[in-house]
Amino acid sequence: MKTQAADIPDLERRIAEGHRRLIRLPEVLDSVGLSRSEWYRLISIGRAPRAVPLGQRARAWDESEVQAFIAERLAARGTERKAAA
Repeated sequence: MKTQAADIPDLERRIAEGHRRLIRLPEVLDSVGLSRSEWYRLISIGRAPRAVPLGQRARAWDESEVQAFIAERLAARGTERKAAA
């Protein structure tokens, strides 16, 4: 399930109301459009959110943190375009 731009206000509303959601790796990768190895590389250097342990082997990510990661990447894109001009 991909989060569309139109879903962002609804996501922000749910977060403000205290409705947070944990998402598993396949959904994270689908949302951010990165490979598994690149996602974990970004985590290892502190540029992507860390997983929340659910059990002994299960991990998930806070959906709001993943969306913030995407928003930061989009904001950086705008900055890069201005610097290149």
